[in-house]
Amino acid sequence: MPLHPIPTQPRPRRVRALARALLLACPMLLGPALLGAGLSGGGPGATAGATDLIWCPPAVHGGPVASDLAMQAALIDRGRVVVRCDSLVGFDLGGYESVWVFLGVFPHNHPLTFAEGVELRDYLLGGGRLYIEGGDIWGYDILTPLNAIDGIAASADGGSDLAQVVGVDASPGPDLSDLASDYSGENFHLDHLHGDLPGATTLFTSGPGGYGVGVLHRGGDSGLADFRAIGASFEFGGWTEDPDLLLEVLLIALDLIPDCRGLVPLSPACSLRPQGVEVSWALPALYEELEVLRDGESIAILSPTVTSHLDIAPPAGVRSYTVVARDAIGCEAPSEPAEIEVPVGLLLRRGDVDASGGIDIVDAVELLRGLFVPGTVLACSDAGDFNDSGHLEITDAISLLSHLFAAGPAPAPPVGDCGVDQSEDSLPPCDLECTP
Repeated sequence: MPLHPIPTQPRPRRVRALARALLLACPMLLGPALLGAGLSGGGPGATAGATDLIWCPPAVHGGPVASDLAMQAALIDRGRVVVRCDSLVGFDLGGYESVWVFLGVFPHNHPLTFAEGVELRDYLLGGGRLYIEGGDIWGYDILTPLNAIDGIAASADGGSDLAQVVGVDASPGPDLSDLASDYSGENFHLDHLHGDLPGATTLFTSGPGGYGVGVLHRGGDSGLADFRAIGASFEFGGWTEDPDLLLEVLLIALDLIPDCRGLVPLSPACSLRPQGVEVSWALPALYEELEVLRDGESIAILSPTVTSHLDIAPPAGVRSYTVVARDAIGCEAPSEPAEIEVPVGLLLRRGDVDASGGIDIVDAVELLRGLFVPGTVLACSDAGDFNDSGHLEITDAISLLSHLFAAGPAPAPPVGDCGVDQSEDSLPPCDLECTP
C-alpha cells in the first residue's frame, strides 16, 4: 500500500512521440540559439566554496516527502557545502561539482520546462554531475532537451506498487547489488526506467528482476561529454534504510568520491612489552599505506607490508590504538579501536632505584637492601640493573657506588633523562613514574 493516498484528479494528457523523436534525432537543434539570449548559462554565479546545488521547485517543496531536505542533511553530514536556488533558468550551474534536482511525484510535482531542460543539458555537456528525481520526468511529462542526452527512457508510466528499492550491478559503474530498502515515499504512477544510450545502465529496480526505478548514464561511454547523470523515479526521502549510505553510493556513481566499500579494515591487537605497547595486525589485503594512531593522534606512518608497531613508553593509563589502512585511490579504512591499560613504570632512569629523580647514595643502599633484606620491594628494580644484564646482582651495587664516588663508568642507558629499557628482561616495571 502506498504511504500517501492516490490522487483522484485526472492527469493532463501529454503528447510525447514526436517530441522524443525530434530530440533524439537532433539533440543540438533545440539549443540556446532557438531560446534567445540569457536562458542558458549566465545569471547568478556559484557561491564561493559551495560544492552542491539543490533545486526543488515550490510545488515539490510543499509535498509530503521532503526529499530535498533529506538530501541536504545527508550532504552536510558528509562535509559538503550546499546551496539552494528557487529558479534554475539563468542560474550559473557550472561552478558546482554536482546539481541535485527534485521534481516530485504527482500531484506534488513540477514538470520540467523547455528552458530548464536546456540549463540541465548544458550543465551535463560541460562535464557536470547531475542527480534528478521525479515520478513523471521520462514516462509522462513533455520531453525537454535534457532527455536527448540523459540516456534515460521510460518503458511505462508506471503504477502505485513500489514497495522496495534494490540496487543492481551497474558495471562499469558501481556494484550496488548488496543494497536494498523498503520504500515509503509517494507512490503514484512512478515511471519504469531503463537506459537508452550505450553508457546508460540500470542502477535501482523495484526488486529482484523488477522494473527499473533508477538509471546511471556515463556520458563519455555514449560518445558525449564525460558527464554523469542519475535519474530516479522514486524519492530519496522514501528510502527507509540509512540515507547516508544511499547518498554515499550516489556520490560514488557520480564519480564524486572513490568507491571505498571494498577496502578491508585491519583488526589490531595490543600487547605490553618492556619498552611499551606493541600493536600488531594481520594483512587481509594489499594496501598503499598504514597509519597508527594513539588516542586519535598519529604516531607512525608505515609501509603497507608492516604487521606491527612498537609504541615506546606511552603515557600510563588506558590507551586506545587505531590502525588506518589506505589504498592507491585515496580510500581509507580505520580499524576498530584496540584498548590496553599501560601501567606506571615503563620509563626509568638507570641507577635511580627509589625513583626520586636523581642518583645518590640512597639508591645504592636501597639496591643492597633489595638484594639482601628479605621482603624488600624496590620502587624501580629495573633502574637498579646498573649494567643492563637483565638481573639484579651485587656487581650492580658496586658499579653504582663506583660511579658515585670513584669516577667509575656511567650506567647503561637510559642515563640522566627518563627513558625506556631497550633490552628484554624479566625485571618488573617500576612502581613509580620516572620523575623528570
